[in-house]
Amino acid sequence: MVMTRFYFHIRHGDQVERDLEGIEFPSVQAAEQEALKAAREMVAELVMQGQRLQDKIFEIDDEDGNRVLAVPFLSTVIDWAVLSGTPLRGYLLPEPGSAILAC
Repeated sequence: MVMTRFYFHIRHGDQVERDLEGIEFPSVQAAEQEALKAAREMVAELVMQGQRLQDKIFEIDDEDGNRVLAVPFLSTVIDWAVLSGTPLRGYLLPEPGSAILAC
């Protein structure tokens, strides 16, 4: 199985925390699942610390430096809220069945 190294950079507004090591995955989809899992864990910590989520994004590059995916941290909360029917104070949520854009 061919593995590709993906780099999970964290953008916060104009600042980027670069992932210099990366992680190998068999596909972009596997990297996306890991990004969602990691973002959910980080969101929980950020919420407990009272920090804002709006400007935090995983920017995922492949080993050639090509951007293959962007996962806003807030999308993990909105996806959960839409699926569970839980309203989020201060956010307009799409109607059930409509798409949520990741970027």
